[in-house]
Amino acid sequence: MGWRQEARSAIRHYPSLLQKEKEIHAGKVTPNYTGMPSSTSASRTTELIALKQLPPYEQKQLEAVRGALEAIELQYPATVQIRTDLIKMLYWRKSHTLEGAAFKLHIAEPTARQYDRQFIERVSTLLHKNA
Repeated sequence: MGWRQEARSAIRHYPSLLQKEKEIHAGKVTPNYTGMPSSTSASRTTELIALKQLPPYEQKQLEAVRGALEAIELQYPATVQIRTDLIKMLYWRKSHTLEGAAFKLHIAEPTARQYDRQFIERVSTLLHKNA
């Protein structure tokens, strides 16, 4: 798989990876105060939930896309909304082509293509950082 396809795949899977991460960290984090006797060993449920993670490659994909989203917020504050809307339309909702998304967002097609390319390159860079 080429670097572009790998980055696009990570971007497409981001919502499902967020959901998986949320499910992993969901759980009962308060102690059981029923007053009934239970195990003789101390419960470490909260610690165990906090230590759970996605499989390494999925975690890396999640962090790469999350990092790229944070980077566009910092680097491009004036256009961050348009850029994130473009990503949502193309990859997460899969509701528009690049041309259709550009039209809907009132930006030129070359601009949309540039925003898309920059995001893909950022995700790819983060995916391969320390690889």
